[in-house]
Amino acid sequence: MDQPWFRLPEAPPSDRREAVVVGAGMAGAAVAYSLSKRGFQVRLLERSDRPAGETSNHPSAVVLPIIALEAAPVSQYHVAAYRMALARIETLNRSGDLPSWRPRGVVHLLRRERLAKIYEQIERTRLPEDVLSRLTADEADRVTGLDLHKPALFYPLGGDLNPPEMVRAQIDRPGIDFQPEAGVARIHREGDQWHLWDSDDRLLAKTSLLVLASAYDVTRLPQTDWFPLIRIRGQLAYLPVSAFRERPKVVICHDGYMIPDVAGRHIVGATFDYNDDNADLSEVSHRALLAKLDDLLTPVEPLDTLPMQGRVAFRAKCRDHLPMLGPVPDYDAYMRDYHDITKGRQYKQYPPARYLPGLYVSVGHGSRGTISSILAGEWLAAHLCGESLPLTPEVNQAVHPARFIVRRLLRRKPPLRPVRD
Repeated sequence: MDQPWFRLPEAPPSDRREAVVVGAGMAGAAVAYSLSKRGFQVRLLERSDRPAGETSNHPSAVVLPIIALEAAPVSQYHVAAYRMALARIETLNRSGDLPSWRPRGVVHLLRRERLAKIYEQIERTRLPEDVLSRLTADEADRVTGLDLHKPALFYPLGGDLNPPEMVRAQIDRPGIDFQPEAGVARIHREGDQWHLWDSDDRLLAKTSLLVLASAYDVTRLPQTDWFPLIRIRGQLAYLPVSAFRERPKVVICHDGYMIPDVAGRHIVGATFDYNDDNADLSEVSHRALLAKLDDLLTPVEPLDTLPMQGRVAFRAKCRDHLPMLGPVPDYDAYMRDYHDITKGRQYKQYPPARYLPGLYVSVGHGSRGTISSILAGEWLAAHLCGESLPLTPEVNQAVHPARFIVRRLLRRKPPLRPVRD
């Protein structure tokens, strides 16, 4: 990376193979797995009473990438993440640890204008057909088992799985010490170690290497309170398979998604509710989810006669559809060192990027955490072990946590927070 603000710190000394990871959802489990695979002893702290106790506690999740309309870092990152996630899933499934995995394919229905643009991108970037292929209307009907009469995209290797099972399969291995009911309320660096306390001021851990994988919760810590994460409410609907005449054969994504026949229920999701902290099921959200099925399935009886069943969870995402991944910048140092980057000075005139020593993050995975987190965990482990990074320099910059600081400076926008002395 030529720009000093994106230059990564040196890997920590190789003789220190211990780490603490905060958050035992998909992101934290993936980091713990990748570190333990390289010989690290990992303490995995989770505030709930079990792994995947919060956002990752879905009955089923779709495995497919984001394909952007341009061959930008978004597509590059998510296609790479998709391939890496499929390899991880296959490893866990082969060992018998992931029986919920159903690689039955995913069909994506899109408006014709958007479909045409993605077709153009497929031609330009030569995405391999095992990642993504086109379906004619007749092919889409045959693959889905429905009368859709629409062309579609098809992810033949995609499918669905149970996220809590995926989390447990990754952390139930030598070298990972899972600690439930260990919610981190504050962190502070003393000497060369981070000290972690809970809300009762009880010391939970000390470590020279700390990875925060606790989604939106990172914004409650002063070291990361400037992260521009967006908290989004998502509601799912659970509907009995017997309520519909058709039997879909694959996962279907459209304006949302439908995962067919998970323990006798279709799962329909998910809403994207901004500025909504309601953790209870909402009638309005439920009706919106039912409306997504109007052009897909034929109900045996009116769906509004069924009891409302589902789940609400909150996920954290970034506006650019990429995670925040890597070392945590020293925000105040960045603002002091790079405040004048619009003045035309040469890169070599700026000091190297300054970071909070030994502090890393893997957050902002949004609705693609099932695949995005796997690549993020491997990226962090590779960096910490001095290995080649699994992403190109362009994508490394695109996921760097400092990108939001730099963008605001370049665009002369107000700071993410005031500089502290």
